[in-house]
Amino acid sequence: MINSSNAHQHQLSIELSDAQIRFAILKGKELVKSFSENINEKSRSEVERVIKNNADLDFDFGDVTLSYSEQKSTLVPVQMITDSQPEKLFKFCYGDVKENIDYNRIPELGLANIFQIPLWVKSAFVINFPVINIYHSNTIFLKGIFNETVFKPKAHVLIYEDYFHLILVSKTHLLLSNSFIYKSSEDVIYHLLFALDQKEISKNDVEVHLYGEHITEDLISKLKRELKNTQDHSTKHKHFILQSQSLCV
Repeated sequence: MINSSNAHQHQLSIELSDAQIRFAILKGKELVKSFSENINEKSRSEVERVIKNNADLDFDFGDVTLSYSEQKSTLVPVQMITDSQPEKLFKFCYGDVKENIDYNRIPELGLANIFQIPLWVKSAFVINFPVINIYHSNTIFLKGIFNETVFKPKAHVLIYEDYFHLILVSKTHLLLSNSFIYKSSEDVIYHLLFALDQKEISKNDVEVHLYGEHITEDLISKLKRELKNTQDHSTKHKHFILQSQSLCV
């Protein structure tokens, strides 16, 4: 049981999306406890309400990490962060920048992930957890995937409320990392099939791995008609993003 005398031996892992805040208390890679709470909107007041109302968050944890979900992000070679301003690189991809720009280095891939994040997110969490480290959800997703076997052709799909991350890997290489807005199962399938076609990956060879709490039976059944090697990890890897944050400390 977590208490004030052993909290320093544990990591608090947090995931913030548009409709939910999820928490996990980790000891190494082991999941000690997890809990979540729905939010009415992604706002400072909702974040502060959830933190205030959860006594399990009052301890002084050894490490605290946050995964922030946001559809727009871009991967660049890590050396470009030194040569150019992240804001300019992000603006080149997405046009005008409306929020604060930040980035995470992913040294195992030689990449940096640039993303936008409102300043209130940083201030709301830092005031409660002064030593917190903040990452984009796709940074964590990539770290988790490349901590496992990536030799066979695989499509990893992380489903959020209204967008999804798609990562294609084969023979230890990252072939594609992108995110797409969707409204239906057909949208997800279209983008996945188009990406496989562009990367010349056979539908018969690729394994499709699904993650996230927004996977529907409709999506699974329709995907399996097109891609027979579809695997639903929403239960097996229910806490994939939370537990993969252990790779960041």
